Amino acid sequence: LAVKMGTSIRHVRALETGEKTNPSACLLCKVAVALDVPMETFMRIQPEEGDELDKAKGDETLPYLNATCDLLYSLGVTANYKGFLHTTYAVSLCMERQDRLLLVTKWLYPDVARRYGTNWKAVERNIRTVSRIAWIRNRVLLESLAQRPLDRHLCSTEFLAVLFHAVYSAEFQDLSSSKS
Repeated sequence: LAVKMGTSIRHVRALETGEKTNPSACLLCKVAVALDVPMETFMRIQPEEGDELDKAKGDETLPYLNATCDLLYSLGVTANYKGFLHTTYAVSLCMERQDRLLLVTKWLYPDVARRYGTNWKAVERNIRTVSRIAWIRNRVLLESLAQRPLDRHLCSTEFLAVLFHAVYSAEFQDLSSSKS
């Protein structure tokens, strides 16, 4: 397991014995991939103290986080990039309010930055890095998701819009098939 996760045996043992509590989402993604199980097996999104909006949402965003994680892994982006978490959270926020994609520097990046204790410029840069990694590692899938040939890597906003569309389309298909 340690080899599959790219970490030490000591680190895995600390997780198993409970010596290490409250592991990061990045670490949980690595465990899930190594064990070939859905990330939700290990992860429950807990709202921050006093965050009434998050308390009202409960675990509604979890499927979007998982779908986006799976998509990023398919694109060749792994959880060791800061932008991995920024991207997954940004897409889940867009699933709640699609209009966030219209003014990302005012309505989206600041919320992601608050969640991860950074600034909006770092969020944008980290998502842009993830977009470049996806372009390099799995351009074919990225073009398929964008539904067009791409002559350059996508800027961070375009990348989020493509991921949003892919996750939204999958969610819509799931809803349609469950009604049948």
